[in-house]
Amino acid sequence: LLNITFPLQKGIITNFNEMQKIWETCFNELKINPKESPILHSQPLLTPNHISQKITELMFETFETPATFIADQPFLSIYASGRNTGIVLDIGHTITQTATITDAINYSLSNQRYDLSGLDLTNYLMQLLKQQPQKLSNQLPSNSIDLFQIAEQIKEQFCHVSSSDYNYLNPNNNNNNNNNNNNNNTFKLPDGQIINLDINCIQSPEIFFKPSLLGSNSYQSISQFLN
Repeated sequence: LLNITFPLQKGIITNFNEMQKIWETCFNELKINPKESPILHSQPLLTPNHISQKITELMFETFETPATFIADQPFLSIYASGRNTGIVLDIGHTITQTATITDAINYSLSNQRYDLSGLDLTNYLMQLLKQQPQKLSNQLPSNSIDLFQIAEQIKEQFCHVSSSDYNYLNPNNNNNNNNNNNNNNTFKLPDGQIINLDINCIQSPEIFFKPSLLGSNSYQSISQFLN
């Protein structure tokens, strides 16, 4: 059996031995000689200094790279948009982060990390899929890994926030939303079966605006987080 490990937790490297193997695999698969290639690393905001120092040490002493630069992810996001000024809201797989950047200067007091992320959205979507009518739920794989992969695909292909008022108190009343055309919300399972996704699955990203949908009051909404 494969021994699957996750050397990162909330974007922070927790196992450098395993992370080194991942970097080695990347270099090999991409056919890149690290001794001849400057390396750019991205890291979440508020990453502890000792993590950055260890990355730099490995790049220079183990991989012998000619140059290494570590950049905070919000900087790379705003540069990718062709700007150097703005408020960046970066919703990643395991963390959400925000930063205020003016003329390429980061006002560090505004830097924030937020644990509600894309992974929470996927888990919430898995929960909604399991709550679908019996006929649909029986078509879904019982294996949690397979169901996770299906939820990830549905999230990437179909999920969006509501363009009109969303009824948080009674989600079943959201079926009159303009976005609920089930003819456009069909998904093909790995075994070839076609399932129809209801509007509550499609609009599962509403958890970012109403985190209480997760059954917990421990999270702020995105609007509160930005304020």
